[in-house]
Amino acid sequence: RIRCSMGSGWLLPGREEELLAKKDMVLPTHTEEPPILTEEPQEKRRRSPLLAGLAALCLVAAVHCTSYAGHSDEQTDNSRRLEVQEDDGEDTDIPDYDLPPVALPEHATVVEAEVDIPGPNSGEPDDMSLIAQQFGPDEYADRDHMQMILEGQLGLSDIRFAPHSFKGDQEDEKEYDDIFADFCVYDMNLHRQDPTAYPAVRDVMGESRHCSEHRYSFPLREVIDAVREYDARPVTAVREYDARPVTAVRSVPVSGILLHEGRSGATLISNALAVAHPESTQVISEHPAMLEALQACDKIRNKHLSEDCDNSKQQRLLQDVVFLLSRTADASITNLYLKMQSAASPYLHQLRTTFPEAKWAFFYRDADVALAKATQRKRNACIKQRRSPSSAMLAYSTTNDIDLEAVSSHEICAMHLSTLINAAFEEHTSSSTGLIVSYDEDIIQSGGQPILDKILPYLGVQDANEDDDVKSRIMNILTLNANARGLPDEAKRWNPQDDLADVTNEVKAASSKYLKDDTLKIQRIRA
Repeated sequence: RIRCSMGSGWLLPGREEELLAKKDMVLPTHTEEPPILTEEPQEKRRRSPLLAGLAALCLVAAVHCTSYAGHSDEQTDNSRRLEVQEDDGEDTDIPDYDLPPVALPEHATVVEAEVDIPGPNSGEPDDMSLIAQQFGPDEYADRDHMQMILEGQLGLSDIRFAPHSFKGDQEDEKEYDDIFADFCVYDMNLHRQDPTAYPAVRDVMGESRHCSEHRYSFPLREVIDAVREYDARPVTAVREYDARPVTAVRSVPVSGILLHEGRSGATLISNALAVAHPESTQVISEHPAMLEALQACDKIRNKHLSEDCDNSKQQRLLQDVVFLLSRTADASITNLYLKMQSAASPYLHQLRTTFPEAKWAFFYRDADVALAKATQRKRNACIKQRRSPSSAMLAYSTTNDIDLEAVSSHEICAMHLSTLINAAFEEHTSSSTGLIVSYDEDIIQSGGQPILDKILPYLGVQDANEDDDVKSRIMNILTLNANARGLPDEAKRWNPQDDLADVTNEVKAASSKYLKDDTLKIQRIRA
């Protein structure tokens, strides 16, 4: 309930008559001047949004309550109204919604009366707050949410950690602490059926009203312990709540990991993997919890100025996150691929250490074009590396004696892309693992043939160029925009003109200074 009071007209100067007339209210007549605010101009500017917001809230409250104005005294139950009596004898009923009232004119008097406005326990539909009314009912409210997680009906949506979550002096030296996981209902089959329309997990979750309105939060360690115990039960076991056989849920090993420089073909290959054998393949594309786990120690250092972050505990978090994402009740799923965000590339060694059996591939492109695309408006997340650098970016700037505050945004992004390339270069040369893929030479200039001959077979799709049905599905997906979310069918076809970028002199200068040499370096080791 909100108390909304309207008296003197200074809250929304010049609009009182317009607003009140719309609700058939009578504006109190008075000759007094509005109160004069004595704040300095800067203070006045600071308070004006608050006053405007308060006025809007009062107007909404007035609209909401007008339906109760005609109720008789016999219908009154547990609410009140304000009756503003002016000197001329006219009165205006204004509902009381428990919002601190605005100051009334000195000549106005306030009289309490009763009207029928449902209270919080009335059980009537109007007992919800205005905020609550923006959300639909939770169809799973009465279900056991932990049981839904165990049976694979609720999927992981995100994780949240604290500054002390990975401290090295905790009692349990192997376990992280105070990390929460959010879960909701979403359908990963959407990606398998149309990966171009749902290229990332966020697109799948975006189709779920439940994910938008009714996520459930649990301590992550509690979930992991319960899930491991559940998965270890024999398939002949029965559920306690209805005596039916337990749902057989299992974790699928990671087959491959895709990393990239950004806008360099990784999404295209991710989509091809999804359609090659859709009945047996699941691609987890850019899940936010995976990146959160990888960046955890860097975020704690940048936000909380703490270096107390145990890498082994962070690695345990990454294992647990992927473990939850890899669980499926679909017995036909045998291959799991992780397509990462470009910002995950500096953590390639950590991914390799955590999933040593998984194949990995890194995608890059021409240095100037890569930087031009990375600095495009609404795509330039790389500039955040100035204030929140990754460990790789911090090491790069320290080694080269670069003040991140003193360089341009284009130079920041060029250095960031350089750290992505260097991570792939070092992992490839030190471990003799991984596949380095050039967007320009392996995907565009060759007509995509290396995708069928080399890239997909390396990642496990051995029949990409042998089975006609498989090849047909792959070739069809290659003709579409890799990211066609929200596009009409006629706009989903890939157009080379869409791949062009404006390479400015500023881009060329920053690329030449910080990026081109590393791009040429990785170009030389490409198989």
